[in-house]
Amino acid sequence: MPYSNTITALDLSGGVGDVRITAGYAFDVVGGNHPGEQKQDEVTLDVTASAFLSQAAPVTFSYAGNLAPQPSPAWFIAMWLQEIPRIARDTGWLFRSGGFTTEPPPTRWR
Repeated sequence: MPYSNTITALDLSGGVGDVRITAGYAFDVVGGNHPGEQKQDEVTLDVTASAFLSQAAPVTFSYAGNLAPQPSPAWFIAMWLQEIPRIARDTGWLFRSGGFTTEPPPTRWR
């Protein structure tokens, strides 16, 4: 089912970098070399910091496909926003949803 959501941001820290908005899958790995939460990006949108923080023209994130059903019953559909320069260090999180078992709800993020 097509999905669309409008995102409005407010930077109180004075230093948000460019942002990646992602919809994909989250799942936990127990044991092995990399235990913990893992993510698999499916749909991404890169947005400049100025566009992300624009109050005049909020960012619209949308995709035409379906994320449900998940590739595995142990996986959840999830959405997250993260500063692009900090992705490699797994920091810079601006938003992380909980896990969905269906397509995310079309609510406005603020």
